[in-house]
Amino acid sequence: MTTLSTEQVAQLLDVTVSTIKRWADEGMIACIKTPGGHRKFELAEVTRFAEGHGMRLSGGTPPPLSGEQLEQLQFGIHAQNYHRVSDLLLEEALQGDREGLYQLLLYVTKHHIRFATIADEIIRPALVRIGERWHQGSLEISDEHRASGVITEALIRLAPDLHRKASNGLTAVCACAEGEQHEIGLRCMAYALELEGWKVHFVGANTPYETLASFTKAAKPNLLCISLSLTRHRKELLDGMALVARAVRSSGAKIVAGGFRADTFSMAELRCDHIATTIEDGVAYVRSAFGLKPGPKTKPPTASQQ
Repeated sequence: MTTLSTEQVAQLLDVTVSTIKRWADEGMIACIKTPGGHRKFELAEVTRFAEGHGMRLSGGTPPPLSGEQLEQLQFGIHAQNYHRVSDLLLEEALQGDREGLYQLLLYVTKHHIRFATIADEIIRPALVRIGERWHQGSLEISDEHRASGVITEALIRLAPDLHRKASNGLTAVCACAEGEQHEIGLRCMAYALELEGWKVHFVGANTPYETLASFTKAAKPNLLCISLSLTRHRKELLDGMALVARAVRSSGAKIVAGGFRADTFSMAELRCDHIATTIEDGVAYVRSAFGLKPGPKTKPPTASQQ
């Protein structure tokens, strides 16, 4: 869990240190006090406070990058040229820099860039280029595994700092189909659903069809998100999806499929309700299918409150 000092929170919210202290003392923004009397704030609480009062975070302390890289990062964020940011993420991933990659994602998150945008326009292009380099033989399998590993670890560390809406009472299961080992895209979808208030059972990679059918039948989710890849064993995949669909449909749930080249199949073939080409696309479908809408916004603090 990332904690921030009073000075860092003041910088994030673009107010004075004394204002942050007063808000904390009045209980407007939650904090803890160290034995030495210093206030510490959880990033998730700061984000929740900012969103609840219509305030934007300023981005705070930048990650440890060179001057040129930092300039590239700031340009990418402010110009919404996320390809530049994706290039930096790719560099950090290929270097196996766990801390640098986490700090980079955290910094981007603090700039109020939607998580679906981060997943689709920053993380996904980097993963595609990693895969291309491996297929071209310019990247060893060990390097590909290391890069994927540090991205996964950074996402897991980032999760507690993402602001989640109140529970919407709906449950989803997220799983990779049998034979699908790549789970980063699925993890991003799971986080995106959690941010919308879903309770998510994340099953992960390479889930046998029979196991997934049994699990969904017992869990009775409202939604199944399944990630799959184009495979030589097309008939096995389609037979497996038919087995899973029968189990899911018994509770009236919906199915969203995604993954590398999943759109080469039809919805009828996969027995699904939607084939998501991006995280944003998947979230938009789910919102529409389940009638979910953004909640009301609270008014920002008045001048007297600040």
